[in-house]
Amino acid sequence: MRVRTLIMLVPAIARGVRMNRASEGAGPKGYIEACLDDMINKLDDDGINTVVPKRIAKDVIHEIHEVVERLKTAVPSKSCASYGQFDNAEFKATLKDFYTTNPWSCATRRVSINSANVMNTFGGKGSGVSANKYAKLTTQCVFQDMVDKYGSSDKLAGFDDGSLRNFPGLQGLTQQFDDTLDKVGNSDLGTWGDLTFPILEKNLQSYSQVYRWGFGSPKIFAYEFLKKHFLIMLTSKVVDKFRSDPVALAEILEFYRPALLFANIEWAVNFENEGVEKGHATADPENVKLGRVVMDLWGHCLGFQYSATPPNLMLDAGSKGMMERSLMLYTVWNYRYVTYFTSIHPLYTVCKKELWNNHYTNVPHVVQHVVVSLAGSLNEAGPDLRSWGTWRGISLMMAGCSVAQDCGSGAVSSIIEA
Repeated sequence: MRVRTLIMLVPAIARGVRMNRASEGAGPKGYIEACLDDMINKLDDDGINTVVPKRIAKDVIHEIHEVVERLKTAVPSKSCASYGQFDNAEFKATLKDFYTTNPWSCATRRVSINSANVMNTFGGKGSGVSANKYAKLTTQCVFQDMVDKYGSSDKLAGFDDGSLRNFPGLQGLTQQFDDTLDKVGNSDLGTWGDLTFPILEKNLQSYSQVYRWGFGSPKIFAYEFLKKHFLIMLTSKVVDKFRSDPVALAEILEFYRPALLFANIEWAVNFENEGVEKGHATADPENVKLGRVVMDLWGHCLGFQYSATPPNLMLDAGSKGMMERSLMLYTVWNYRYVTYFTSIHPLYTVCKKELWNNHYTNVPHVVQHVVVSLAGSLNEAGPDLRSWGTWRGISLMMAGCSVAQDCGSGAVSSIIEA
């Protein structure tokens, strides 16, 4: 049995009522509203039911404005300037301090995995992860942790061709996404929607109905998963829409870009924390704790810039060592979060119930998140890491939102092609 979505038998629903078009002069309280209006009107033009997107938009508007105001007045748990230089020893010490129940191998011993070789195995050009010593160590830690976690249970013994043959379609799809990432990220951000919008629409057609007609955990998952699409896409959309207005752009870079990144991180931290509270086996309170530190760093300690030539979305370190600290801790936290998120996907349960001899595994989804997006963004950003913000949003829409897996064979493909 081939299972692509959770809603094979759910009836179609009527198209939603069209939202009013936003005015061009949105003003400081209208940046997010104007972008969401544009997105929902396009969905309506394309024949996508907008009942659920409108509900999500209402939540996102409230949330982003609340985060903007919170960041203006909140005091970070630790002064940004007090962190100082970040080095590999402190990185390893941080991993040891935060993760005692599920420790990282790289924190206590040298790992032999070569990150550049791993990226090359998937068809990418891995020289970028070796160009910054912090990116090199962090990706080595993550790749080793994947083997530690999935080696015995899911046959990920390593990243050689032989081991990867256990996951049909994975290498080809990863190379396809890597090539797309390089092409789109080096194009003007006004064109990014050509990639991301079809992904949004495809998932809305499936998960909106799961939310409207489902109940319990699948209903909650569907809503939050779709909400994440909007949070990801807004990080570039709001800059693109208002970049010709210097006053608006300055305000967006100062307040709304950090708020959107903070909201994206907070969404994931809260999602895993709910899993901890519900007793989910793979939800990790230690990872939630580090996630809250990462939220502070991204909400208070980094600057956000716009480049008129691609790559368009840039980071500013703010203080010495902050770029490396923020990106490295973000990477290890988010990877561990992904191992939780993929483990509770409703499709996993559907596959296990529908087909006893299934080959569904979370490994391809984790690999996509890591190779295409987390390591991929560091790889593309190069030695100074400043363009990371360009690559992360594009790659996350592919790795996190557009991977389909067949229950019977375990083969993976893109939902746009499925």
